[in-house]
Amino acid sequence: MKEIYSKFEETELSKIFDNEDFGFRKITVDRPLKLQFEINEETLELFKNSSQYINLAISKKKKEKLKNIEEAEGRKKQEQLIESLSKITKIYLDREEFLKEKSYLMFQMPR
Repeated sequence: MKEIYSKFEETELSKIFDNEDFGFRKITVDRPLKLQFEINEETLELFKNSSQYINLAISKKKKEKLKNIEEAEGRKKQEQLIESLSKITKIYLDREEFLKEKSYLMFQMPR
């Protein structure tokens, strides 16, 4: 038996089959990635709780006066961001279109 197996030849005593003969096939089904970009109360709340947003109003300055000025500017930026993002009411299914709209609104923000 070992000798027949090691020769790996088809004879009267042995037959060689392909995996496909048994119906074994690996099939991968790729589904399209479904993205949705929407700014609503829930996503704004998540954004407000993000460290990037919170850190806008936190100063690392040592002097109290400079620290207060920088934090006031940061709070103003936070308000402007929320105001700009709130203007996006459409649900976007295309990332590039969403980023284009967001970039346009951010560019319109006062500096």
